Amino acid sequence: MSETVGQLTLTGTEAQNEAVRSAALKAQTVLGSRIQPITVVFRADMPRRVDGGPSFGYARIGARRILLLDDLEEDGYQPAKTLAHELCHFLDADWLTRSQRVEIMALMTPRPNGWSDEVIAGKRHPYTGEPFECFAVYASAAVFGYRRPAYARLYDRKIAADKWQQLAAIALADQAAAQPEPTEVEPSPTPADLLAQAAAERDAALAQVVQLKSAIGTAYSALEAVK
Repeated sequence: MSETVGQLTLTGTEAQNEAVRSAALKAQTVLGSRIQPITVVFRADMPRRVDGGPSFGYARIGARRILLLDDLEEDGYQPAKTLAHELCHFLDADWLTRSQRVEIMALMTPRPNGWSDEVIAGKRHPYTGEPFECFAVYASAAVFGYRRPAYARLYDRKIAADKWQQLAAIALADQAAAQPEPTEVEPSPTPADLLAQAAAERDAALAQVVQLKSAIGTAYSALEAVK
């Protein structure tokens, strides 16, 4: 059963679509055109996480797909919150600028050195320490209005609840305000400018030819004097 909600196309059964419809409607209202069209697919054979653990949701950015576990009764599975989490990965890919990511990293504890920094206290934490995963966890709560984000205990970086309002403001900020000031571009030369430049280069070349002829004449005269 296919159903379109804003930028999302839900392709599950009626029950599966109903389980995530609240998050889809929230995305339509809050995210709007900040994300590009995405297809939501429910399946049983979910990819494993980078750290080898099982996954209830998976974002395939290049394919514009979100994969969700099809078994709504799976223990610990929260379909709507999982969809919100994966949508925040697309918000990251489709909307966030470098400056927004820098502001968001400043809210994290421990604070990372980069958006893909998985090292905490000198030790690698694949998946659970990645800042973009931390963003997806806490932005799903801050942006979608959940009191508790799904699966937060799984991750090694945190964003305190008193910073969620600031997190949402940064993540949803208009890009015109987030982008740095444009650099000045020198105006293109006019035809008159190009002609003047060509004439100057011609005169300089002629002057070099005159100097070369004079040098040759002087050298020839010196050679004749020796004879």
